[in-house]
Amino acid sequence: MGRSGPIQNQRHIARQRAIAYLSVGAGLVLGYALLRGADWRSSITLHTVMEVVATLLALTVAAIALVRFYSKKNNTFLFIGAGFLGTSLLDGYHAVVTSAAFKPFMPSDLPALSPWSWFAPRLFLSIFLFLSWLAWRRERQLGEAGRIGERSVYLFAGAFTALSFSFFAFLPLPRAYYPELAFHRPEELLPALFFLAALAGYLRKGDWRHDMFEHWLVLSLIVSLVGQAVFMSFSRELFDIEFDAAHLLKMVSYVCVLTGLLGSIYTAFRFEARRAEAMAKAKVAAEMALAELDQRDVDLIAQNERFNAALEHMSQGLSMFDREQRLIVCNQRYASMYGLSSEQTALGTTLRQILEHRIANGLYAGEDPEAYIQERMAWVTSGRRSTKIQERSDGRAIAITHQPMSGGGWLTTHEDVTEITQAQQIVQRQKEELDQILSNVPRAVVTIDSSGIIRTFNPAAEQTFGYPAGEAIGQNVSLLMPAQDRHHHDGYLRSYIETGVSKFIESGPRRLTGGRKDGTEFPMELALGVVGKGKDTGFIGVAKDITEELKVETRLIEHRDLLQKEVDLATADLNAKAEELKRALKKEQELNKLQRQFVAMASHEFRTPLSIIDGSAQFLSRNIEDITPDYLLSKTGKIRSAVARMTRLMESTLTVARLEEGKNTIEIGPCDIGKVVREVCALQHELTQTHVITCNLEGLPQTIQADPGSLEQIFTNLLSNAVKYAPHAPDIRVTARREGDHVAVQVCDRGLGIDEEDLPKVFERFFRAKTSTGIEGTGIGLNLTKSLVEMHGGTIEIRSEKDKGSIITVRLPVAGPEGAQQSDTRAA
Repeated sequence: MGRSGPIQNQRHIARQRAIAYLSVGAGLVLGYALLRGADWRSSITLHTVMEVVATLLALTVAAIALVRFYSKKNNTFLFIGAGFLGTSLLDGYHAVVTSAAFKPFMPSDLPALSPWSWFAPRLFLSIFLFLSWLAWRRERQLGEAGRIGERSVYLFAGAFTALSFSFFAFLPLPRAYYPELAFHRPEELLPALFFLAALAGYLRKGDWRHDMFEHWLVLSLIVSLVGQAVFMSFSRELFDIEFDAAHLLKMVSYVCVLTGLLGSIYTAFRFEARRAEAMAKAKVAAEMALAELDQRDVDLIAQNERFNAALEHMSQGLSMFDREQRLIVCNQRYASMYGLSSEQTALGTTLRQILEHRIANGLYAGEDPEAYIQERMAWVTSGRRSTKIQERSDGRAIAITHQPMSGGGWLTTHEDVTEITQAQQIVQRQKEELDQILSNVPRAVVTIDSSGIIRTFNPAAEQTFGYPAGEAIGQNVSLLMPAQDRHHHDGYLRSYIETGVSKFIESGPRRLTGGRKDGTEFPMELALGVVGKGKDTGFIGVAKDITEELKVETRLIEHRDLLQKEVDLATADLNAKAEELKRALKKEQELNKLQRQFVAMASHEFRTPLSIIDGSAQFLSRNIEDITPDYLLSKTGKIRSAVARMTRLMESTLTVARLEEGKNTIEIGPCDIGKVVREVCALQHELTQTHVITCNLEGLPQTIQADPGSLEQIFTNLLSNAVKYAPHAPDIRVTARREGDHVAVQVCDRGLGIDEEDLPKVFERFFRAKTSTGIEGTGIGLNLTKSLVEMHGGTIEIRSEKDKGSIITVRLPVAGPEGAQQSDTRAA
């Protein structure tokens, strides 16, 4: 009946673990089914980060596994440690060679290098995990003779790793992706087979039912198997969802092994502690049994030998004295702890003599040896079980436990607790330092548990909230809130414990209202943080009374508003003066304009239209009686066309002059761009009866921020060029549309076009393309148009092909150029 309880518990644990294995495997496969085909693509940077983390995890697992091996020789830990050591090197190599920095120096492209450098550590690890099971099986069958030396294992691991490095560094790799196959990366099935073989071996071994490490190792093998066979083998390309999920599962499998190792170490430590406790109880039982033994010599000797054997295997020092304070027995550990020789621990040696030997050996750290001896002798004769910590002169701490025996005498155990004592001292120092920090922090610091109960309350919190620490600690933290807010607090706390989400914690410091003991309320700034996890979850709050800060802030706002009013008044005055100056400058510019017009009219280009006008006028004056109305209309059309050409030449020449002097001004304001384009098209059609101009302006907004005059000049130049350079192609198309925050106006002709080598120069001043030979022009039209477009914050582009025509597109921002709130924009 006594054994049935543990057996039932063991079976229950085994069933739970088997269910966990099935759940993890099925859950991962179901996860793949849900994720498959997802539109996901990560980056090479994320891949490098994941591989660096995997490298560090593998190196940690290797270090702990090898420490476990050397503490207790076991081939399983040797192979796992060597396997993860090699894997960490290969994972690190994979992370480096596939990173953005090293990719250009490798002989293979990333689509081949990344899969194969991933494949190498996975194959290496799967083989070593399978070999770890084979090594266990061999050792079980052959005993000590079946144990494999670590030198052989390290040589094999090193050779495999070095071969992998050389292979990737110096040889071009074959392709790794086969989209035509069911498994896009079929090579991943090879390490999957080794993971499967290792999983089958460890499941058959059966230690997973009761051994924590092998339980986590089986979980790691399941995760690795699914990651290889289900996720990575179906990866279609680098950085897709299957690719990243397989990398994540690799890190999870490493964490599983690391968890198992740490759990194994913890279990071993706990076993040793229980073993020591059991041995202590066995010693007491042995002492009691010895007191009741028969005086027969043979039985006494046999019992004594068994007792001595047990004593020598103890990790603690043990000594036993009779009622006369004479040594009955002690083990070797006791003698070595105090540097006692066999003569000094002979039977019958008194406690005083042993204490004097300790003092003579320099192990006593006090200043009064005799007081020390008297205190020890009084302690052992007190008749009570007790424990003391004795510090030796060499700094070691020994825990001495005194256990009185029935019939007189006592049993004493001696255990070196130096490391435990030092750890306790460190914890105590840290606690004192933390208390000192909290005491000196100028802000209120309050910590609470998951139920909202206050656990710490520093002096600044006492001053802020008016509660003494002794009164606040143990109370619900809602005590520090206004009465109307207290009933909400516990609900917020429960919600965070259940969901892990809280807008108060995640949003950073917040301004709230606090409540003092005297019932007053005050504004405060509160920052919240989470401490611990699960059942140990707690919260820390740092609060500051911001009453004075808000007063200062209010005064600053009032001062700012006053300054703003003064600035607005000064600005209005400056604007008025600027308008007055602008009017004066405009008048001066008008005078200069007349001067520039006179100079510009002296060019050769002005003489041609004047000649046309003069010739037509003379002909009309000579033949006025014979002129028909149609002929008169033709001649007046020529005159109007010549006048229009003179007007365009004057406007272009004057605008260029203004641009050169940096004084050209455009007036930015609401502009009906559709109306401007339609008027330009109508005017050009009226002047040019030989061409048909088609306008499609349905895509334009009602208005944009622009200068109507400049837009008229831009589109007049473009349309006149389209007519002029398309003498035998009468169709001219003007289309417009909105493109996001811009409008695009396009002028298209099927005329002479422009040579490809001339296109880059068409916007240069005075440049004329080869195809314009024999056609009048100054070479400033497109240059001027580009300048006006750029002053509006827009762009102009031209696409042209010789003998097929040209398409010129102007894009202008709907909101106008930067700084459009100003009244004008000047040429730089």
